[in-house]
Amino acid sequence: MLAKAAAGYKIRFTRLIMGSGEITNGISERDIKEVIAPEHTVDIGGVFLNGNDSVLVAAVFTNAEITQGFYFREKALYVSDGTEEVLAIYGNAREQAEYIDTSSFTVIEKRIRSIIKLTQSELSNIVLSSAICAVAPITVDIPMEEYIKTDKADII
Repeated sequence: MLAKAAAGYKIRFTRLIMGSGEITNGISERDIKEVIAPEHTVDIGGVFLNGNDSVLVAAVFTNAEITQGFYFREKALYVSDGTEEVLAIYGNAREQAEYIDTSSFTVIEKRIRSIIKLTQSELSNIVLSSAICAVAPITVDIPMEEYIKTDKADII
């Protein structure tokens, strides 16, 4: 998908999945194609330019709708070019997973941020949000070089 971004396709970060799956010994995170044990899907709150060679993908999680606690071990970011959606970034905390309980015990809100380093050609086709405090994705469909010349880019 990043190759498509470098080739000029517009790429959007579509969702973040929190999971509880454990990676078996000998398997690399790079070999994972799908979340092992998905627990909760979180909408992307925004995608922002973070310096000259990376973007910050932000999402807000709350346990208000969680009916059963889980270990937040997997974090997966999905991207789409408008025709297909794929797992782009995957991480697994392994034994350092955090237990997320139901809201009947404690209300939890987390800002989940991921910084992703990209080449300049990939960056130019990643769809950015136009507001730093976006609750839902707000996107612009112009190349990054043009976008950063606008007033909206001042808040990034």
